[in-house]
Amino acid sequence: MTLTFPFDIQLAKDTGTLVTGARQHGKSTLTKHMICELRKRGYIVKVFDVAQVWHDVGIPVVIIRGNYFNIEDLNPMESRVFDISRLYPLQQKEFVMNILSQDFAIYSENSLRTWLFYVLEEGQIVLPKSLKAMYAQEAMRTVSIGANYKTSYILTSQRPADLSTEAISRCGQLFIGKHFEENDIKKLSKYLGWKWTEARERLSKLQKGQFIRFASKPELIQSSTWMPIYSTRLELQPQQTRQSFKMSFMKLWWTFVACIILWILTKAL
Repeated sequence: MTLTFPFDIQLAKDTGTLVTGARQHGKSTLTKHMICELRKRGYIVKVFDVAQVWHDVGIPVVIIRGNYFNIEDLNPMESRVFDISRLYPLQQKEFVMNILSQDFAIYSENSLRTWLFYVLEEGQIVLPKSLKAMYAQEAMRTVSIGANYKTSYILTSQRPADLSTEAISRCGQLFIGKHFEENDIKKLSKYLGWKWTEARERLSKLQKGQFIRFASKPELIQSSTWMPIYSTRLELQPQQTRQSFKMSFMKLWWTFVACIILWILTKAL
């Protein structure tokens, strides 16, 4: 697919990218076109999919159930869509933290690296306004020094007001779609250099697929539709499954033994 809007890949490497907008207004579609361009250049892409909207980009999908499986079973040098939509929010945060930590260990010690891009869907999950939690510290390490080790990121968010200001300020390209919420518009107006009233007027009138791209100056862009590309799916069950099976078997065994003892006692009486 040919990119129909400006996307500076070198800038995306050096800094990072933010895609924000109201629900169902084209954030994921716009980001999929960016990912398509990155993959054409042979870069690795890892998507943390919180809403099952990334199964159609031609990248193998790994469906995550629970957070007890061994991530070392996954090849860290391959593109993946991690479908974490079935996890609780805390499990999602822990999973993202574990992947980022594993990759940082590999990339910081290996000089033969291919560029790696993360797509952090609903980035406020791991990069909230407060960065005190360990998962937020891990994500912020990727945001702040990842480019030194050939790793970068694309943040998407419906609620930029809940997203770390420090993380947003490090993004060299902003793609801002339609917004209604007052707090979101107030926060974004600071980066666009617009007064709040002007930002509300412009952002509320954007149509689906329209975004204000801001790098050095604001410009209106239009995203094209996405043609689905499906790939393989792998479902990882928690490691707990084996342990649970063993425990169930032991319970069944002792129930059987108890029944035998009870039968013997009944016969004796």
